[in-house]
Amino acid sequence: MADVAPVPPPAPRATMGGAMGTVLRMVAMYMVMSYLRPTAKAPGAGGLAVTMSKSLPKFQKGYLLDMYVFLSEQQAMRHYDMSELIWSETGIELGNTKEKRSYTVKYEPSKAVQTNGSLFLHVVFAKPKKPINPGDPGYDEGVLFTGVHKLTKYMAKPKNDTGVNLLSQDALPTKDMVYNKTVDIISFFKPNVTIQLVDHFVTYASRHAIPEQIRQSLQFDEYDHHYPIIYFNEFWLLRDKMLPMNKTVDSVDLFLDVGPVSMWWWQLLSSMEKSFSTQQGWGMQQEGESDELKRVLLEGNPILLAVTFVVSMLHTVFDLLAFKNDIGFWKANKSMEGLSAKTVLINAVCQLVILGYLFDNDTSFVVLLSATLGTGIEIWKVSKAFKMSIDRTKFPYIKLEDRLSVFRDDLVFLVYIYQRWIYRVDLTRTNEFGFSGEEPKPEEGAVPAIEASVERSAAPAPELSEGEAEPSTPRRASARVNKGKKGAAAAAATTPVPAAAENKKGK
Repeated sequence: MADVAPVPPPAPRATMGGAMGTVLRMVAMYMVMSYLRPTAKAPGAGGLAVTMSKSLPKFQKGYLLDMYVFLSEQQAMRHYDMSELIWSETGIELGNTKEKRSYTVKYEPSKAVQTNGSLFLHVVFAKPKKPINPGDPGYDEGVLFTGVHKLTKYMAKPKNDTGVNLLSQDALPTKDMVYNKTVDIISFFKPNVTIQLVDHFVTYASRHAIPEQIRQSLQFDEYDHHYPIIYFNEFWLLRDKMLPMNKTVDSVDLFLDVGPVSMWWWQLLSSMEKSFSTQQGWGMQQEGESDELKRVLLEGNPILLAVTFVVSMLHTVFDLLAFKNDIGFWKANKSMEGLSAKTVLINAVCQLVILGYLFDNDTSFVVLLSATLGTGIEIWKVSKAFKMSIDRTKFPYIKLEDRLSVFRDDLVFLVYIYQRWIYRVDLTRTNEFGFSGEEPKPEEGAVPAIEASVERSAAPAPELSEGEAEPSTPRRASARVNKGKKGAAAAAATTPVPAAAENKKGK
């Protein structure tokens, strides 16, 4: 049997600041959605007569139900195959807060699920001992209700966790240093599923009188009577608890729970999940950032969390007040007396560096928003500071055209320097006289030109008789010598001439 694929390493613990940023965004999103939510019109408005009947709960509180759980690779199932049944329970009491049951099943994924295929969990609640398939005798569609939940989720493949231990200077020997520029999307298996029946047994005047956030989760029969709400609670299922699926995964454990949930708690969790999804869709939240808040709620102290929330709110208010006062001061300021333009410039540069670091590390949107706003204000302050620090009355002869021309000359000089650097001198190229800057390689057995010239200069000159003209001595020099040897070669070539002249004088 192949080894089970390792669980991806847990994400680093979230900071309180990131969690508080998520909470603040949730509050803002709730206010915006509440403002933009359309007002429900009364049925029959505009002169249209609508016949309305009461919407009653199909099953009353305390009613007993049987439950059947199936695993299938098909999302829609009309006929339930009993070979796919993984769990069944009888006598589940609706609305009983103590009615909690658990079960663990070992699932062996198929090849399709191992290679990014989908897997679905089908749940059927029915009256006791009633058939659930349409072809069975005594089947009644009105005595059962169903729910479907996807057990696989497509996410980015975990990054390579290979690194270097800065304390020991040794690389972690677990994996090779591989860096993938492309993002691979694979399927992850959800090992925990909590099936909850919402404690909702309310009679409404009509189907249209049901609040929208509740009505969209209800199932109705032909008489507009509503069934209990089936809620698959995966709010506390973090990303690092999901299992990546591949061909080496032969079996996984699936933990199942069934029980009730109160109406207000279901509404709270559903609203938070929708808020997270909306923020991620609008780009206000990165994928997996909601796990930070969940981790803080799971592992943090409630008192410390409340204090951190209050401090974060105060910090946000004081930050906005600081921005307001800073803008007001620099907007009304007309001189740089007592201020330093260099200090303002250094602060702006530091703010830019910090902002770049935050963007590079995928920081929370709230932190990025505050840092971006502060950087913009610092850059604006730099422009104001340098505009006030230059007294234009002291330089009346400097016009804008002159400054632009000087700036143009600087640009031309920079272009010239760049060209000299990129188009360098080719020493191997010869000119029209056959000379180059590269020293030629001597042939085998050949005497260097300088040594030959020295030997000729050391040889005695032939004696001349009276009246005999002095023979002309040609100057011999090397055809190709480098700049360092040209002087020595020239001196050696011209040595025989003065020697012949001295012999002539002696005679």
